[in-house]
Amino acid sequence: MELDITKILLIEGTIEANGLAGYNYQNAAGSGGFIKVHTRDLEGAGQMEVTGGNAGTYTGGGGGGRMAIYYKNADYWFGTLDARGGTASYGVGGAGTIYLKVLATLTPNTIIQ
Repeated sequence: MELDITKILLIEGTIEANGLAGYNYQNAAGSGGFIKVHTRDLEGAGQMEVTGGNAGTYTGGGGGGRMAIYYKNADYWFGTLDARGGTASYGVGGAGTIYLKVLATLTPNTIIQ
């Protein structure tokens, strides 16, 4: 999921790209997806998640996903960012990554792919 917000991204709920839970030995948990945000101001007390799914019977948890946030100001951001792996009795999923980049100037296509 990509969000390209010109001015203010205000998050008071949840933005998520989470992996699905596994439910038996043939259907393991899914890994988290990705969220990429490009905004001038990041505000709010919500959350962004790319967590791995929890495991079913005899399977491992899904790995955490990837999150990249490019912003200029986060003075009013009080929320949480989560990229953990899913729980399991046969191996917890590995953590994902969260990348934060403060931009000195904000111009279109500032993000380096």
